[in-house]
Amino acid sequence: MKCDLTKDDQVLDMFARIKQELGGVDVCINNAGMSVAKSLLAIHQPYSAAPVVLTLVFTCVVTEGTPEDWRKILDLNVVALCLCTREAVASMKERGVDGHIIHISR
Repeated sequence: MKCDLTKDDQVLDMFARIKQELGGVDVCINNAGMSVAKSLLAIHQPYSAAPVVLTLVFTCVVTEGTPEDWRKILDLNVVALCLCTREAVASMKERGVDGHIIHISR
């Protein structure tokens, strides 16, 4: 099922549909996230005969981002995670089921 996790009403509809079609949530894996950091690919040739070293550098979101970027990041990385966790826990408590909630970040 499709859901834009930055839209609270879609998240709530998704959990209602899960309850209706599957009975509830037993495991919730929060694995959505975003960043607006731009990647810069830099290739460095060491002074020795060693192979070329490939370095991936990420610029800081705060120095490169805008308030709009930060709101998008917070809506997805924090608000959606909290909303999904709240709804999953409510589903588990309502049914008296021990479940699992897993948060994944990188």
